[in-house]
Order: sequence, then C-alpha cells, then structure tokens
Amino acid sequence: MSLKSTLFFLSFFAFGIVLLRQSDKRKPFVGAALHKTSFTGPHMTLWRVDSAHLSDDSHGSAVLWPCDSEYYFHYNKNINEDIIIEIKNSGDATLTFALPLTLDPGSFGPVSIVEQPDVASLAPGEETHFIVRHSGGATYIHSEVGISIKSNDGANPTCMIKFEVGTSCGLGGSTGIDADHDMYCNDVDCDDNDADEHLARAIDIRASQSLPPREKD
Repeated sequence: MSLKSTLFFLSFFAFGIVLLRQSDKRKPFVGAALHKTSFTGPHMTLWRVDSAHLSDDSHGSAVLWPCDSEYYFHYNKNINEDIIIEIKNSGDATLTFALPLTLDPGSFGPVSIVEQPDVASLAPGEETHFIVRHSGGATYIHSEVGISIKSNDGANPTCMIKFEVGTSCGLGGSTGIDADHDMYCNDVDCDDNDADEHLARAIDIRASQSLPPREKD
C-alpha cells in the first residue's frame, strides 16, 4: 500500500472513531429524557379510562386528556353515555384537590357528574376517578359544560375540561336523532331503521334508474 493510500485509510478510520464516540455520548441524554416518569412536586394528570382499567390498571384503555381541552358526547335517542375520568398524581409529592366537583357556572344541558372521586388526596402514583354522564332524551338538546378541578399542583392549580354534546348526524339532517346510526338524521333518512338506506342515497339510485323518488316513510 502506498504512503498516500495508508494516510487516507488512517484518516478515514480516525474520523469514524470520533463519530462513534460522539454518538455514544448522546445516547444516555436521550434515554434519560424518554424514561422520565415522575414530575417534581404534586402533578395532576387526567385520563379517560374504561371499566376494565378501573378493575385492573394494567388492562383496558387509558387515554391522556390534557387540561383546558374540549371533548364530545354524541347524542343517541333515549340512551345515556358515561365517560370515566381518572385523576392521577404523576408527581413525587402528595396531590390534594377540592371536592365535590361541580359544573362550572354557565354550563347547560343534560350533562352531570354522577360519581365523585372517593378521596381528595393522592400519594405519588395513586389515582381515583369520577364519571360524567350525558342523558340522551327523546330529542337532541345542545349542551356545553365545564368542570374545573382545583388542586395544589403548582404548575396547573386549576385543570378545566369542557364537554359539548353534538349530533351524530354528520352526513345530513337537523333533528339530531339517528336511530339506525348511519349518520343521517331521521328527517332526511328514507328508513331510519335500516342503516343501509337513507333518503339522499335512495333518490340518487332512483334518478339513475329513471324512477321517481320515493316519498319519505
């Protein structure tokens, strides 16, 4: 091997060692950031969970709900819908919060807190829950409510979440009643007991066949 080739090889090898060492130095920092599991002081986090998670917190579903966010119920005729919200202390000191929880002033509509947290103090890692219910009646009623949870979390002493009740008729109609869950309200649905048939689709089919549209049932 010529002197020129030898010098090129040694330079390339040394450059590779430098890159490898720099990469090794960065890994612990990234890993430490990703594996952080606790906050300094009391820290409240809210989670939407299912009943399976309440029975065993290693099972079921748990979705983080950030404070100051808005969430939706979808109206279904004469059907109640419950949302279970878990309060967890993700910090390293005792979390305390004010009970009972109430709806904020200005809230309106058939939405209520039907189950309160069973404790007002949580040690690090502990959790409790409350349940919010939308009571679906015979007709759709627009609703907006807020719940503000006051605690000793220094970073966020008031955690507020908002709820709104929306119609499930995302594809058309104005009554808010969608008995067959095909996303068409019954005022534009040809047969609201059949999820495969709605008025707009029936008109399109009959037009393509040169047939007169059928009257709404």
